[in-house]
Amino acid sequence: MIGKELLKAAYSTLPFKQSIFEAMRGVGIIPPQRLQDKLRFEGILHAQMDDVQFRMHKGSRGEVLESRIFWQGLGNGWERYSLRMWAVLCRCHDVILDVGANTGVYSLLASAVNPDARIFAFEPIPRIFDRLRSNVELNRFNLSLEPIAASNYDGSASMWEPTGFDVSYCGAVNSNLYQDQEVPAHELVIRTNRLDTFAHSRGLSGLGLVKIDVEGHEPEVIEGMGDFINQRPTLLFEVWNAEVSSRDIGSLLETHLKGKGYLFFVTDEEGPFRQTENIRSSDRIKKYTNHVACTEAIAKQAGLLKG
Repeated sequence: MIGKELLKAAYSTLPFKQSIFEAMRGVGIIPPQRLQDKLRFEGILHAQMDDVQFRMHKGSRGEVLESRIFWQGLGNGWERYSLRMWAVLCRCHDVILDVGANTGVYSLLASAVNPDARIFAFEPIPRIFDRLRSNVELNRFNLSLEPIAASNYDGSASMWEPTGFDVSYCGAVNSNLYQDQEVPAHELVIRTNRLDTFAHSRGLSGLGLVKIDVEGHEPEVIEGMGDFINQRPTLLFEVWNAEVSSRDIGSLLETHLKGKGYLFFVTDEEGPFRQTENIRSSDRIKKYTNHVACTEAIAKQAGLLKG
């Protein structure tokens, strides 16, 4: 244990870590994924995918998403097929909502791809919101930052944040995800809005494209769209499988979406999106899959359907 602490202390004083890691990456030396999150450094990382790029702050702690983007590249590792599909879909819409924005990967990509769109990033955890804001300011992007959680009611809610954890986190409205894991967490009181309430307050006539990654609260977010769901906004959303959720998320989502004229597509990030009839996740490794719900016209425009 003492040796481990000494090693960590020595690593923390090592200068030029980012330059060293960039040199390693430049000659193709990529550490295994289990080590990527441990090789911590502080600086600015450049995220590029095809012809679009943006920058993000990288803290010296354990931001998992930023570490994987640094080592694997944007659209090559973490959620590669979802990010690439998101970029395509962003070009098809002039109103874009990122619900559960975290530090802003999807919001920043949307701004880089479609700078003329009206983009709204929702992130209710204050510490994460501050990092999101600093990333937006770093790129001088023009998007609206919303320190609220989308739900099926207007008011307030509880969220739990692990005590002492780094920037990457999981949080869900009115659900302590860490209770069963016996992880110390503190309660936060955050503001909630229905998306139809939010849209009316901003003068939006439609929701356009909505990404929803809210750790099992997706059904409530979609319920909160109210009559806007009948306009069939394009949705990119996460679905947990039954092994990690106390309720059948897929069935609840189908209640809100089936019969609305949507086509459904799914990816496990091992291959491109494929059409599916059911909103379910059976991934036993990541415990979730990402889904797209859209009209036939959007599916053809995005290359999800041929012809």
